[in-house]
Amino acid sequence: MRISPKSLLAFVLGLSALLTGCDSSTNASRGPILACTLSSSEQIARMLELKAGIFSQCLSRIEEADGYVFVFKSSANMTARLIELIQFERQCCSAFTFTLKFLPEGGNIHLKIGNSPEIKAMVKAGLEALELE
Repeated sequence: MRISPKSLLAFVLGLSALLTGCDSSTNASRGPILACTLSSSEQIARMLELKAGIFSQCLSRIEEADGYVFVFKSSANMTARLIELIQFERQCCSAFTFTLKFLPEGGNIHLKIGNSPEIKAMVKAGLEALELE
């Protein structure tokens, strides 16, 4: 799968406007710094991997005030893949909050990403770059 140059440029420009540092460390006076620690080429590779992989399995997406909820069909494999996604993303985007919700009786799995309007904007920029928005 390919990301169009226009989408990639929109993502890079949007992300650049949001990023205030080179990592996601915490500054006591301002809170977490909203930045990905991956290089640009690593970010592009990761976006392609996510589009072809886990997000191609997304059943629906729900926009909330502070983030997005992604809905997936419940399975042991999907659970493992979502946990792997969260573990990876927490290393490079540590300001993000991830929540997994398992609906009763084998219902769908909900992955929420976000905890602020700023994080939501970063997720939206990523969705646009993946051409999922």
